[in-house]
Amino acid sequence: MVQSTKLMLHFVRGWAKDRANQVLHLGGGVGASNDSLLLFKGGFSPLRHAFATLRVVIDESEYGRLVAASDPQLDPQERTGFFPLYRQGVTELA
Repeated sequence: MVQSTKLMLHFVRGWAKDRANQVLHLGGGVGASNDSLLLFKGGFSPLRHAFATLRVVIDESEYGRLVAASDPQLDPQERTGFFPLYRQGVTELA
């Protein structure tokens, strides 16, 4: 059985090569961490790039509602840690 990540990377590599792309940016680890995901991705190339995120909330009231529904103890104004706060602790996509 072929692992889905390997299959996806094989397809994307061929797609990028056909387009004459020079770089395939795989992103980093989880939340800019130096973790096993970054180690895996880093195995493809020694190149590294700066990491930055933009934390923008378009609808403050809806964001506040989602954060409160997730955990009433969280402060929806906190934007320096995990973002978006209502996704904190979510380990799989529905």
